[in-house]
Amino acid sequence: MSCEGHQKEKRERLCRYISRPAVAVPRLSLSSTGKVVYTLKTPYRDG
Repeated sequence: MSCEGHQKEKRERLCRYISRPAVAVPRLSLSSTGKVVYTLKTPYRDG
């Protein structure tokens, strides 16, 4: 994606997108065995 200097809204959207973290930290936790668990926003249908 690219944008021209005068495209303020497109530039802002691009900056917000590239500055997002790769992983949502609030969804991370440790299991009782010490493994890292990532909780999905929507579980898979098959569990």
